[in-house]
Amino acid sequence: MLYDARPRTMGSWTFLLREGGPKGLLAAEIHLKGFRDEGTIRVGEVPFTIDREGMGRTYRLLFEGRAMARAEPQGALSNGYDLTVEAALLVRNLPVGEQVRFEWVPTTFGGGEYELHTDSERIGHVKRTAMLFRHFVLTFEDVVPPAIQAFCFALVLARLRRQSRSS
Repeated sequence: MLYDARPRTMGSWTFLLREGGPKGLLAAEIHLKGFRDEGTIRVGEVPFTIDREGMGRTYRLLFEGRAMARAEPQGALSNGYDLTVEAALLVRNLPVGEQVRFEWVPTTFGGGEYELHTDSERIGHVKRTAMLFRHFVLTFEDVVPPAIQAFCFALVLARLRRQSRSS
């Protein structure tokens, strides 16, 4: 699925993901706030929460207080994450507790592009399309649920927020 991601308004950290292009159907809304870059994701009418574990850069995607995904940094200086996702999100009728692992890695030095991998196969891609504006294109295979797609994009936004605070 192809999505266009743009801030709701200039300077806002609420991003709208629209199917196909800027005029497409609203698929998800991501809102980050505060110094810890926590916030919410709404996919359709389903609300999720993004929070951080402790003082580190480990993020969790929560649904009704239960962790559906966890993104752990690959290293102190790395901008990549190891994603652990509840398998029940990916395949129906699986018991909660089984997990699937993905890798979310930058493909450029400046963090303008990221890829989602399972083993050695690329199943998702996020690319910044404008240098002066915060516009992005997201492309994911159908096997990746929309909530995980939005969570991956929220990790990119959290990095942008950290960079904007430090500059």
